[in-house]
Amino acid sequence: MPKTNDLDIVLIRVGPTEWDEAGRLCGDSDLPLCAAGVSSAQASAELTDCADIGTVFCGSDEASRRTAEIVAAPTGAKLRTIEDLDGVSLGLWEGLLETEAAERYPTPFRAWMENPSQVTAPEGESAEIASARLCDAIVRGIERRRGDRGRPVAIVLRPIAFAWVAAWLREEAPGGSWAEIKALDPVIRMRVSREVLRERRTALRAVAG
Repeated sequence: MPKTNDLDIVLIRVGPTEWDEAGRLCGDSDLPLCAAGVSSAQASAELTDCADIGTVFCGSDEASRRTAEIVAAPTGAKLRTIEDLDGVSLGLWEGLLETEAAERYPTPFRAWMENPSQVTAPEGESAEIASARLCDAIVRGIERRRGDRGRPVAIVLRPIAFAWVAAWLREEAPGGSWAEIKALDPVIRMRVSREVLRERRTALRAVAG
């Protein structure tokens, strides 16, 4: 059992949709899990060792909610949808095949592929704004929990959000290529103090302005 001031947090990546399987860019588009996505979510639930999970937080899109339901089902954990946990918008790139984006936006897309945190898609959401939004949503959700404060929290996130949240929970800057983000383990478990969470929220708010 963690100390009162510490939190066990389990990050779970949302299973793939048909767009993901087809190589289409899917930032915050609302799509259901495909068959492979359901299987992926079930495998993540097994990896999570979720018997002790108290609450599962997720974004409002269908794939996130379905992944969260699969994770929560074995234990009856509380399920909370928070819109601010939605994926990172890729603006005009949403739904494009990676090959199409590379053809239409060669220079920025090449740079984005090398490090998505350093490039904002046209009409999309910057890493700074997205990170501040996600961090604030997580802190608010955790602080509003009732009845399961000593139990771990699971947070279900779309791939880019998953990678960036994992980075700031480790007190690191977000980074890595798109290929590295997709290759991350689908379940990441860590212990974080409440003070660190609040400090990270303050720092990210300052950067986001």
